[in-house]
Amino acid sequence: MEMNELFYKNAYQKSFDACVLACEVCKGGYDVILEDTVFYPEGGGQPCDMGILDGFEVYDVQRDKQDVIHHFVKGKVDVGKMVHGEIDWQRRFDLMQNHSGEHVISGLVHKKFGYENVGFHMGEVIQIDLSGPLDWKTCLEIEREANAIIWENIPITITYPNENALAALQYRSKKELVGKVRIVTIGEADVCACCGTHVAYTGEIGLIKMLSCVKHKDGVRIELVCGERALLYMEKAYEQVRKISTTLSSKPFLIGNAVDKLLETNVKLTQRVKDSVASALDNRFEQIQENTPLVIEFVEGVERNASVNYANRLVVEKRVGVACVMNLEENGTYSYVMISHCVDLKKYVKECNALLHGRGGGKQDIVQGSFSSSADEIQKRLAEVFL
Repeated sequence: MEMNELFYKNAYQKSFDACVLACEVCKGGYDVILEDTVFYPEGGGQPCDMGILDGFEVYDVQRDKQDVIHHFVKGKVDVGKMVHGEIDWQRRFDLMQNHSGEHVISGLVHKKFGYENVGFHMGEVIQIDLSGPLDWKTCLEIEREANAIIWENIPITITYPNENALAALQYRSKKELVGKVRIVTIGEADVCACCGTHVAYTGEIGLIKMLSCVKHKDGVRIELVCGERALLYMEKAYEQVRKISTTLSSKPFLIGNAVDKLLETNVKLTQRVKDSVASALDNRFEQIQENTPLVIEFVEGVERNASVNYANRLVVEKRVGVACVMNLEENGTYSYVMISHCVDLKKYVKECNALLHGRGGGKQDIVQGSFSSSADEIQKRLAEVFL
């Protein structure tokens, strides 16, 4: 239908006046139908426009199967009345920049590799699912080509070819189309059937920045941002680089090497700590008397596996009845490991948790969890349970 498509006639139109054809109560507000509209309804992977209609917030816009556009508005408007609407232009232009940027990327990939765009989502970032493999190096090469097209400021044209012209045209489409088909052309970069709104020239896209490329099904999923989103992303990314550069006393383009050295040092220090903890546990182990019915050890900075191994040594080598290792965590709680070969710990773990504000569980010979009680209280209550 020709009505309700002012957003197609002029994607840069920000406001309009139209007659109200219907207004019905709906969840969250009112469902309003107008004789004409600048509000773009959600479709083709592009979110809907938002804005104001006669002073009321327009929070959603949808097109139904009968091609009627529904505006979901926070307030009631009178049927037959002429109303004034204004879209959130910053949101619209952002979507135009990113949708046009997506076309440039998808078109270049299709031209180079023949891959199809099989999935498209516009959220905080633009997400594209492609039907074939790409590596990160190739993505960056495509990014450079895409930005070169932006700098050429190529016109983006919208056409509606007749049946014969459409049959002879090579264009991208996710499905076979019939009837009136809207074709978006970006120079030699892309020809695609699309129902979204676009900028008039590639220069208005501003910038395209690839963010990620990961394997997805039989192809890849790439994420990118365009226009102002790309600028804001780069500003935030550089601010992080600047902070890291200052902290590590390194030039921005050399922070990768500085981080590698830091990680290498950290690995060595971590191993020294582990060795020191192991030595301390060995010293403690030598002081434990054999056949002690209950041993409760309070430690700090010991990994879970080391706690398990230590408790197991107490039970196996020192023949301790119940070996308990309590490791003090940063949040002030104690993570626990209790091991026994003569006591069914599974029968007692619920009681221990109830007495010591804990949580956890396990098997007959080993239970693990955490207690939110003091060391003195843990010592006292576990002695009451196991002695």
